[in-house]
Formats: sequence, C-alpha cells, structure tokens
Amino acid sequence: MPAARAHRLTTFRGFPPFRAPATARDVRALWERRLDGAPSDYPIWMHVHVPFCPQICTFCHCGKELLRRSSDLDAWLVRIRDEATYFADALRGTRIQHQYFGGGTPNLLSPAQLDSLLDLLEERFDHSTVERRTLEILPSAYRDGTVEVAVRHGIRRLSCGVQSTDVHALREVGRQPDLEMLAHILERAQTLGVNDVNIDLAWGLPGDTEEGLFRSLSAVLALEPTSVSIHLLIPTPKYSAFRTESEARDIYSRFRALPEYPHDHSDSAPLGRFAWYKLPTVVAVVAKDYVARGEYRSFQYSDMETVGMDMLGLGRYALSHVLGRARYENMTAVDRFDASEPGYRLAYVDGVVDGALDALADLLRDGTCDFASIERRYAPEGLEAIRSVLDALTAEGYLARADGTYAGPGITADVFGPAGDFVDLALSRAVMLNPGAAVADRPQGPGAASFELEFAGTSVAIRLEKARPSQTYFATVGAFGISHERLEGPSPPGLVPAMERLTALLGDLVSERPRTLPELASELRRRLPGSR
Repeated sequence: MPAARAHRLTTFRGFPPFRAPATARDVRALWERRLDGAPSDYPIWMHVHVPFCPQICTFCHCGKELLRRSSDLDAWLVRIRDEATYFADALRGTRIQHQYFGGGTPNLLSPAQLDSLLDLLEERFDHSTVERRTLEILPSAYRDGTVEVAVRHGIRRLSCGVQSTDVHALREVGRQPDLEMLAHILERAQTLGVNDVNIDLAWGLPGDTEEGLFRSLSAVLALEPTSVSIHLLIPTPKYSAFRTESEARDIYSRFRALPEYPHDHSDSAPLGRFAWYKLPTVVAVVAKDYVARGEYRSFQYSDMETVGMDMLGLGRYALSHVLGRARYENMTAVDRFDASEPGYRLAYVDGVVDGALDALADLLRDGTCDFASIERRYAPEGLEAIRSVLDALTAEGYLARADGTYAGPGITADVFGPAGDFVDLALSRAVMLNPGAAVADRPQGPGAASFELEFAGTSVAIRLEKARPSQTYFATVGAFGISHERLEGPSPPGLVPAMERLTALLGDLVSERPRTLPELASELRRRLPGSR
C-alpha cells in the first residue's frame, strides 16, 4: 500500500462553480425531464433553508440574513408556500426519504409557524415513508413548544449548534452562551421520544486549546446526545474566520495534532460509551450503541452530503441537485417567490461529473465503491472514464477489485493524493459542460494543472501534479510534485534557484488553506512577480 498522504482536505462540496442564471421555470423543467418515467415512489431528499439568524457569527459562512422584524418570518412563510406549491406538481409521485430543516436558524419560527410550515410541506409532498427528518436548533433562541411540534410531525432528530461552552470565546464571535438551555431542550426531547440528537462544537474559535475543547466536549457529553461533531472552521473568501494566515495555519496544525483517540483526556471527557472518529475536517464522537445499530455513517456527518439521491432545496440559499443534470443554488428573493426571476445559479453536470464524485464519496465514507450502483444511477455515456480511474488506482495499489466492487483504505479526501483523480475528471467534464465557468486552469491530464512563468526572459511551462513512483520530478512537496519543460531557447541560468523558490512557496501554500489544483496555480501566479 502506498504511503498515506498528509495534506489538508480540499473540499468538493458545492462543486462545480455555479454560474448560469436560471428561473424557477428552468429548474422545474430539469426536474420534469429527470423524473419522466421514474417509478411512482421515487425517493428524494428535501432541504428547507430558513435563512434568518438572531445574530451574525463572525466565523459562519452559511447563507443567512439578520432577522430585523418578526414580520419577515411571515413573508418568508408565504414565499415558501408559493415555491413549494410551484415545484410540487413537477415532483408528483415522488416521496420524501430524508428531510432537513437548516439555516440560518429554523427555530426562530414560532411553534405555530413551524406547525404551519410542516403542515404545508406534508400537504404538498408525500411523507408517508420518510426515513429521517432533522431540525436544526440554536439553543439560545429556543422557544418552548418547538420540540413538541416537531415530534408531532414525526421529526426524530435534532442538530443543536453550540460551538463551545467557553463564554469568552462565544462572545468574541457574536454568540450567546446556551448550555443551560441546551440541557432543557435535550431533557424535553428525550422525554418525547427523540432518539437522535447531534451537538455541534467548533475548533478554531478565539483562544481555542485542546484542554478547552475537551472541557466543552465533557460538558455536552454529560447531556447524553447521540453524537457530537467537532468541526474545524474553514476560511472562505467571504468569511476569513481568522485574523491572519499564520493564525489559520496554527489552528489547522493543532487540529491535526488532536489525538487519533483521546486517551490523555479520558478523565475530562466521559468517552466510555462513545466512539471517536477523526476525519479530515471534523471529529465525530458517536454513541457506540448508535454505531452498533448501523445508523452512523462516518463520512456523512453533514446532512448536506447524501450521495446518490436527488435533492430539492426550498428557500433562499438552499442547494439542489438533479442527478446527472444540474446542481443549483437558490439566490432568489428572501421574501417573495417569482417563477420568472433568474435568481437560481446553475451548473450543468452529467453522469460523469456526478458519478466521479459519488465514487469518491463512497470511498471516503467506508472504503468501498460499488461501480454497478453508479451504472444504475446514470446514463452509460462516459462512465467508462470513471471505471478507468478506479482501475488505475487499483493498479497503483490504492484499491482492490472484486466482482465490480472496489475497496481499500488508501483514499483520503485530498486532491493532491489519489482522490484528485476523481476531482480532476469531474472538473474537466464540468468545464466542458459549463463553458462560461471561471476556472483558473483547465487540468492537463489526471491530477495536473499547468501554467507559465517568466525566468530570465525565457518562458517555462510549470506542471503541477500528484507525485507518482513511475515519474521523475524536479522537486516534491510531500506527495506533491513539480515538473517542468522549456518552451523555447536554452535553459535559463536562474532556472534552478527559481524552481527552488517555487518549491518553497508551494510548501507554504499547500499547508495554508484548502485549494484545488487550479486555485493553487492561480495563487502562484499572483504571488510570483512576473509570472503569467
């Protein structure tokens, strides 16, 4: 087995970039074509996004709006009614298999408003065989009666965002302490038969330390949730999360240094009945009996990451996925619905894009990929390209194949490692399907991005790619390789020191924050004077 890669996760969530404007009529037509000929009980995933929050947390990159007037919620409910009604006809005959109410802060809705919303959706869509329904709750904004309404409608899972029990850290980022209210919510939920409660903690808040993390973990585990998800804060262009790049690198380095299993903290956090799963950007602490029942999936800790299922999102900022056809983001008005408004941002996909990412998600989730399930899900055109990637990784020793199923522990969520082959395939296909999408560099073969630099008046083409045993490289940064070739003239005298400088800069960028290969090439251009 090849040596494990040790680079930071580069996420493929939200991939590819949304560019083309579309109306509700456009996306409803996509659903109609997708569901033409589908069986009468075709399962879908529904996400309802309530965009309002009582405060804006400085670290949060979720889609949200500050709630300024209670009447804004009334207008939003009318808007959701109109949008749900508009799409219900196109999805007639489908059934809701999974449903998630997120935000924002869904429990800003009063119990009566939540009841009205749930009644509306149950009238418009088939919920007769729904498997899991989740309601996000911000404890500091909780109103009594909310859990009762949720349970009456069959919701049996709550996800509570706490982030920390450190009062100072919470106030630094604009949040209110809410541990006492959390205890009240969980007590009420357990009394009413809610059998699945997740609590979110964050790593990367001001002053975070390992000891502080385990104090927070100990406090919330004492309330007996089903799971605790400790999320690494990931900066984005809009929400930097950290004041400096060095602070971001330090937070990530200390996250990576967290133990694979916290033996050193067994006295401060009651982990005896909980399993500890350390994933690339989250630690999931899960009740062992929940794991034993087969209800926990290590990769799908996020309710937005259901693989291989069409997803309908309702409300501003919601994401939707029409398998093998398109992904789109809802950026329509928050307070009204207009089917002719070009407020959806759409990216076209096909079975190659979705199938490649499904294969990667399957391998990350439990180390196996049943290629036959991908073949059943998508039209056959182009799927052989996905099998070629799986076969190549099998030949390299990352996977083993048996009866059409690929398995192996060698795939990690890292585009500089073998996972990049799936991302590169999906990216190159998406660029072809979305010619207007802004992509810094189109991949030049599996796992590679190319760009040009000027050294001593000579153009040199630099090729960045995953290091493989069969290839020779000028230099490597971890498992990431740099090769080069002259475009014209003799080798410039300054080439070797220039490449050494490039290698050092790449080393910094790789550990700085998540970047895809094209993004990395673009950042190198920006930082290297005279490059193009």
